[in-house]
Amino acid sequence: MNPIIVGNEGIKTYARRVSSEERLLGAYIIEGAPGRGRLLMARYMCACALCKKKRGDVPCLECIDCRRIFDGEHPDVIELAPEEDKKQISVDAVREINAASHIVPAEGDRRFFIIKPADAMTVQAQNALLKTIEEPSQGVTFILAVSDITAVLPTVLSRCFRLKTEAVEIKTMTALLREKYPEKSADELEKIALLSGGSVGSALKLAEDEEFAALRKRAEDFTEKCTRGAGLAELFDTFGDNSDKNGVLTLMAMLKLSFRDVIVSRFSGMTGFTPMFWSDTERLYSLCGIPDEKYLLKLFSKLEELLTPSNKNVNVSIAVTAFILCAAGFDSDIASREYH
Repeated sequence: MNPIIVGNEGIKTYARRVSSEERLLGAYIIEGAPGRGRLLMARYMCACALCKKKRGDVPCLECIDCRRIFDGEHPDVIELAPEEDKKQISVDAVREINAASHIVPAEGDRRFFIIKPADAMTVQAQNALLKTIEEPSQGVTFILAVSDITAVLPTVLSRCFRLKTEAVEIKTMTALLREKYPEKSADELEKIALLSGGSVGSALKLAEDEEFAALRKRAEDFTEKCTRGAGLAELFDTFGDNSDKNGVLTLMAMLKLSFRDVIVSRFSGMTGFTPMFWSDTERLYSLCGIPDEKYLLKLFSKLEELLTPSNKNVNVSIAVTAFILCAAGFDSDIASREYH
């Protein structure tokens, strides 16, 4: 099966151009949020250089070289990741690829080393890599896939050419999902595209999540309970289990869209209004005259705060408690404290 490559046209254009002109540099950083194709773009860059059946400067993505690259099995594309039982990339692991970078390519005229994610390297590991990317061997390119650029040493950053992945447009994402999941309803796929945040990886996970429909119902039920002034115990009960971090973050993203619909419907009076999240417009319409704007905007802002990248290491149990206390009208310090 060919890899799914959509979006990130800037990186793809750059990779094709420098490969065709034989002007690949010794070290790159590809940065971006998880699920936005950092590893995919790193492999695409390798394919631009190593594919033997390119159409002009475009890799075919079908030949044995391309398939091995995207399967992580090409002998001239070495990928380094943390060991299964560890979260960091050690200095010893980096020293091994430093040594391997002096070995001539097995099949072509260039070797690639992809470090994924490079922000998992310890400080010692980054320092060990520094001299190698400063003076790389002939025909060697390092590609560092990074989600948290602040975790990379300035000395390493200064020696790499930086590329950044971008969010895939909603229209493009929806079209991709319709092609891949023709059995799913258009409404469900549109909601998944909205919730994906422009991340193909996130969209595919949501589309294959059997709990998606149940999460969506919980989001609508919780929004209605809030709007109708339910008490603290009822809100906790409606929100449900918060032990699964990914499920909680998906539910919060749904709630953000759900509250957005209630806010917009209140101001528009449903005139010319198309909900982003709600499918039951009559149920939504019944809510638009109940809550005041200040309350709704406060909950929407709280969800935005919880879903920011800086809260990626959030303690979801504390975050959920803080949000529900806020939703129940408790404006004490506990409802606005840090969530880490």
